[in-house]
Amino acid sequence: MPWEETEEYIRSGHRDPAEFEEGTFRTIDIDPEQGIKAIVAKPKGEDTMEVQSYLFSKEKGWTLEKAKDWFKKHAAGAESFKWASDTFKLYKDLAESRGAKLWKVRALHVGKTRNNTLFTEEELRLAARSLAMRPVSINHSKMLPFPENAVIAADYEDGAVEALVWISDPNVNRMIESGGISRASVEWMAMNALPVNGIKPSGLVFTGLALLTKDVEPGDPLARVIRENAEVTEVGHESWMRSPAARSVLAKYGHPKLIARAGFEPASAGFSSVTRSRARDP
Repeated sequence: MPWEETEEYIRSGHRDPAEFEEGTFRTIDIDPEQGIKAIVAKPKGEDTMEVQSYLFSKEKGWTLEKAKDWFKKHAAGAESFKWASDTFKLYKDLAESRGAKLWKVRALHVGKTRNNTLFTEEELRLAARSLAMRPVSINHSKMLPFPENAVIAADYEDGAVEALVWISDPNVNRMIESGGISRASVEWMAMNALPVNGIKPSGLVFTGLALLTKDVEPGDPLARVIRENAEVTEVGHESWMRSPAARSVLAKYGHPKLIARAGFEPASAGFSSVTRSRARDP
């Protein structure tokens, strides 16, 4: 699809609208301060929302050249989870050796949510790793046993908080595999939640992650559980557990029980803070 220009916007044209279900299109803010929006919709046959095109405000100084440069860096085939390129295979192999599953989750994106909460790039960069070692629930109501089910690693990349989620519950894993669970929503608290065209949290810390059934809409329409046929490492569990690299990964990000089984002390994941507001999205 070609790029388009109007008096107000430059619009990327990377997805054909015919690929999406009618009536599901909506416009969301990606970065209000920079003047970037996205048109999102449900691809035909899918339950999650995906970006159909981006809008760049000319009032904020965007030109076609600048918009294409941003698109190339952030959207055009950008490979997510680069920060976990080694970690994922190690954890996936360990999870499957324990009868569990490891899932990639795009948990929260920069921008304004359906709940009118604005998450800035700076706040998400600073807070992303606080999502690691956090509990997991279903629809923010049914807590899964912790630490058998937990976010075991998280980081910020390409405009989103990404997480690796260890799930031991076989029913939950079957629901993810069948598409009954496909979306996600973070739980958070903040030192301040400023009323700036909605809510703009600062001093953000993530306290948990909810996996959402298909009948529950996430605050962030792009937040989702990624189902993929990822390659499983051929390195056996005992072999990689003895690897210095694996021990380093576990010491940095690891699940307490898993680290104990590996035979060394866990790194501290604790913190202390003064909490002035707590929330979830949704």
